Amino acid sequence: MQSAHVEAVNRNGNLHVKIVGDFDDVAAQGAALAIDHEYRGLGNVFVNTQQVKSVLPSSAASFKESMATAKVDAANLFVVGENGAPLVPDGSRMIARPPKKKKCSGCGNCKCGKKKKRG
Repeated sequence: MQSAHVEAVNRNGNLHVKIVGDFDDVAAQGAALAIDHEYRGLGNVFVNTQQVKSVLPSSAASFKESMATAKVDAANLFVVGENGAPLVPDGSRMIARPPKKKKCSGCGNCKCGKKKKRG
């Protein structure tokens, strides 16, 4: 397991925190510190977990505890990506992409009505 890399950037009045790698205790502390140091008290905080490979349960609990005492209101904290589900504190929200719809390539075996391509 390799500890995650945490980046924080203020953009358009919001704080964007990106986590890449495995979410362990070091990553939990890094993300919490980044939010604590970079959040300006206005706007939302988006924690992008789309590139998180795994989440240790103890690290998720540690992050949630840190967010309970952070200066960002829970209603302004958004966790982006399915891998971040264990990190979402009470009162915060998760943003996940809907599953991709399968597209028909004109195979003729589905109910989309497309006719089979003839070559």
